[in-house]
Amino acid sequence: MSFLFFPTFANRSAGVTPVTFSFETQESYTPNATSHTFSDVDIGTAAAGRVIVVSSISQAINTIDYGTPAVVIGGVTATEIVKQRGTSPPNDGGMVGLHAAVLATGTTADITIKWNQSSSQFHIGVWNIIGASGVSASGTANTNTEGGGMSLTIPDGGCGIAATVVRGSGTCTWANVTENYDLQVEGVTYTSGGSTTTAGSPSISATWSVDPSYQATVCASWASAG
Repeated sequence: MSFLFFPTFANRSAGVTPVTFSFETQESYTPNATSHTFSDVDIGTAAAGRVIVVSSISQAINTIDYGTPAVVIGGVTATEIVKQRGTSPPNDGGMVGLHAAVLATGTTADITIKWNQSSSQFHIGVWNIIGASGVSASGTANTNTEGGGMSLTIPDGGCGIAATVVRGSGTCTWANVTENYDLQVEGVTYTSGGSTTTAGSPSISATWSVDPSYQATVCASWASAG
């Protein structure tokens, strides 16, 4: 299911055409594996220059990182935008990241996530940006502080995306983004993601209702092509 977000006129400079921006879907996979392919994932409306952004999380030992290629979207190796690992002892680490690729055609795609070691509790979120200035983010931020704020500049006509992973439970409350998903992936692995089209430089944070462990949170923004 897609949720469309459009910036208001007050948040748009004269002459700037806002991106067409939507959250598409989220999916989970829980068996232990080094990589997993989510098949026929909804990626939304096709358009020239369309940017697909994928958030990914996992729980594993604290040396976990992405493999090569890390994320493949519809056959295109995605660009790593930002990542963060939670501070933790062995066997409890979490990783969250955002990757993006230009994919002009198709309304569904296979999405592969690869790690450098066996992992568990795979989860992805998917956003569609039409009219962005390119695959590269205009700004990023990351933190391993529980509920910690991140400063992110969101350009006029652009958009921002955020994702978090914790070892804990409860529900997540976001500051300065609209929540798109909030769920238990498996066991004590919980994740949430959100997005916004409000221009400015907000402090973005994710606070869980039950004190979590090893929280990792990332965010990024994309500018309009003009």
